[in-house]
Amino acid sequence: MQTKGYTITDDRETGRDAGVLAAKTSDGFALDLESTSGQGFAVIIHSACFERP
Repeated sequence: MQTKGYTITDDRETGRDAGVLAAKTSDGFALDLESTSGQGFAVIIHSACFERP
């Protein structure tokens, strides 16, 4: 994904059917994808101006 401008910062399983994938761009944006129970997932996009909750 480096050629698309993203750097993977986290990629791991946190349990059965659950995991975390996070990436950032060189211009300060970040994207986090998180699942917890296999029932859904969260997409969190943040920047230097809008920090992650």
